[in-house]
Amino acid sequence: MTKNWTAKTWIAKNWIAKTFSKVPLRILLVAPFVLQTVGVVTLVGYLSYRSGQAAVERLAERLMEQTTQRIRDRLDVSLQVPQQAIAASLQAFQQGFLDLNDFEQLRRYLWLQINLSPSLGPTYFVREQGGQIGYTRLLSQQAVEEFEKLTNKKLAIGTLLLLEVKAAQPNQRSLYLVDTQGRGKELIHTMAIDSRTMPWYLAAKSAQRQIWSPIYAYKMTPTLGINAVVPVYEDGKFQGVFTSSAPLPSISTFLSQLDVSPTGQTFILERSGDLVATSMLETPSLKHNLQMPIRLPAIQSQDARTKAIALHLQQRWSDLKEIQTYHPFKVAVEGTHLFAQVAPYRDAYGLDWLVVTVVPESDFMAQIYDNGHNTLLLCGLALLVTIASGYLTAQWLTQPISQLNLAAKQLSRGNFAPLTPSPGVVELRELTDSFTEMAQQLQASFEALAEQKVYLEDLLEILPVGVAIHNQAGAVIYFNRAAKQLLGLEAMPHNTLEELATVYQLYRAGTHHLYPVQDLPAVRALRGETVMLDNIAIHQPEKTVILGVRAVPVFKQTQVVAAIVVFEDITAQKQTEELMTDYNLKLQQQVYELERLNHLKDDFLSTVSHELRTPMSSIRMATQMLEVMLEKLQPAETVALQFDQYLRILTQECQREMSLINNLLDLSRLEAESEQLILIPIDLQSWVPAIAEPFELQMRDRHQQLHLQIPADLPPLTTDLQYFQRILTELLQNACKFTPDGGVVTIQLAKRLDCDPATERSPMLHLCVSNSGVEIPAAELPRIFDKFYRIPSDDPWKYEGTGLGLALVWRLVRGLKGSIVAQSAEGQTCFTVSLPFSLTEVKPSLVEMA
Repeated sequence: MTKNWTAKTWIAKNWIAKTFSKVPLRILLVAPFVLQTVGVVTLVGYLSYRSGQAAVERLAERLMEQTTQRIRDRLDVSLQVPQQAIAASLQAFQQGFLDLNDFEQLRRYLWLQINLSPSLGPTYFVREQGGQIGYTRLLSQQAVEEFEKLTNKKLAIGTLLLLEVKAAQPNQRSLYLVDTQGRGKELIHTMAIDSRTMPWYLAAKSAQRQIWSPIYAYKMTPTLGINAVVPVYEDGKFQGVFTSSAPLPSISTFLSQLDVSPTGQTFILERSGDLVATSMLETPSLKHNLQMPIRLPAIQSQDARTKAIALHLQQRWSDLKEIQTYHPFKVAVEGTHLFAQVAPYRDAYGLDWLVVTVVPESDFMAQIYDNGHNTLLLCGLALLVTIASGYLTAQWLTQPISQLNLAAKQLSRGNFAPLTPSPGVVELRELTDSFTEMAQQLQASFEALAEQKVYLEDLLEILPVGVAIHNQAGAVIYFNRAAKQLLGLEAMPHNTLEELATVYQLYRAGTHHLYPVQDLPAVRALRGETVMLDNIAIHQPEKTVILGVRAVPVFKQTQVVAAIVVFEDITAQKQTEELMTDYNLKLQQQVYELERLNHLKDDFLSTVSHELRTPMSSIRMATQMLEVMLEKLQPAETVALQFDQYLRILTQECQREMSLINNLLDLSRLEAESEQLILIPIDLQSWVPAIAEPFELQMRDRHQQLHLQIPADLPPLTTDLQYFQRILTELLQNACKFTPDGGVVTIQLAKRLDCDPATERSPMLHLCVSNSGVEIPAAELPRIFDKFYRIPSDDPWKYEGTGLGLALVWRLVRGLKGSIVAQSAEGQTCFTVSLPFSLTEVKPSLVEMA
């Protein structure tokens, strides 16, 4: 990819150079000015147009947002009036001010309500058992005309009429003109309508709460409306519905009076796509069927803009319920672009409409189009002025530049003559001076480069390692003295890239195979890699030399132009590495053999211990039987004393051997990981003195003292009781055995924080068992916990024992996730055990204990 891009760049540059190589400087100076002027003017004009267009779009969006907000505010005000009216009626009933069976009381209440609210439309109460009472108001000229057709009476806008349905005739609705008290004084119209079958009544009954009814067609006038309805319940039983109607033509009238733009318009849709109201005063019904209007889908509107907007919404959102926020968009209709915006309108009573605002682009863009023509005229004038001024400027600049060109040609031939300063532009005079100074500096630089080249060559020649430089084709263009000596060359041969291994006899170390050309360091460096190898060998008549090689590429921009290879003789180093490898293998074999022998030893001890336990038990039993027999025989006193002495020796040695066997078995069991810990809480204040009590009797015979230091606030220790008892018992036995008569043995417990950061400073129990009068040599402390190890002494029989007690303690402590440290100085020996206060159930691990 990089090579293709480089080739294309080179071709483009070559084409440009050939195209403009014969173009005069005057034209080259003028043409950029002309092109820049045309480009800048065009760009400025285009950006101005686009800026104006963007400003128009922002203005249109802001205008549509404000218009939509005005519509929402108007709907909030006008549609809340009927909802508030029926809510007040329901509250009056619930507070006991209205009796639903007293229609005269209901009439007076509804008369007062509709008189106090001039904008309130028809409002009624319909009883479930039959009967209806309420008032209607003629709110528009259309309503007045429709009533005139029905009653042949000419009524004024705002006229109130009493609507009444008797319980005995639930299908007979009667309309009356009213007096000043709201009582009916003249029957003007009757019609067969049962309100209990109307959509708004059924909707209230089904919803069981205050809502808006679906849009429906009025029975008395061919227009559409929507009712605010609330069901009424008494003792949990449905009684009827309070309702107040809001005719939709009043919303269309308000939309038509909005000043959006000269030709802007608005309309309201339901989520089903049917028209609710429109500023075009188009009746939102499709046709009449038996005097009843049918809803008009917006996509079937007679208005082209309304229809186009509705089609766009339907294509963009398959379900209009997906529109949840403001959405501006543009639509083209009959060659005109329309800015449009759709926004949802909802209220607390289930109303969910879409408010659409439309503003034609032409209402804003006429002035921008006029400004565009003026901009084009100014651009043409600016272009003519730029061409003239550019040509004159080029004439003035090219003359001194031509002189500089001639001087540069002379300099390229090695002939330098001082230039005459140009009387023209200041910058050109400075350029002439700079040119002269540059020529002098170039001459000095050439001389310095020649000296530097000689210095670098001398430096490379004295290097103790071989250095080779390969060109891009792979041929060697330089060898230093060390390189020629290592390769056994007197002169630098000529070779291609494919002949490197053959010409220089390069082999894979340890084989008679020539090194693959593609893997040679120089070849890989020419591919852009940095290489380090130590497996290249040179086969010479007297010896084979192994080379350590490092190769690096030399880049010019992103292209590799050469490779530098540095190499040295590492034959002695490789031989040393081979010797070290052989030595490590032998050492590993010896370690493995020692480990195998250690395992064999442990297996042997375990097996022997099991085998010895049975005969030792038999010997012990036989000894006890001999004691019993002697008591029965009652020999002479002299013979009895001898028998007692021999039996005592036999019993002591048998006990000693049993202890040795038990300790070996315990060690084998711990190392085999055959036991699970049984964790229980231990009260240290009571348990430790109980363990130490038997030792106090033993110590009294030797006039030894036992001191206990147990803090009263120590928490319980959760651990394995058997392990912990064995640890304390072994340490006490060891302390009593090695403490001289009159000495002191101390047991000290303390709670401390672990200082190891890895354990997050968990609380630890420190158990210290110390004794006086004995000191272990410092050289013996590292081996104190080894199996069968006993401290060297002048009298080997003075302290009898198996040498397994402390080894067993060490493994028991590790099994409880603790540690033990032995310290001895100044006639005092101390064994300190650290254990966690709370131990989770774990299995002793031989790896951890090791």
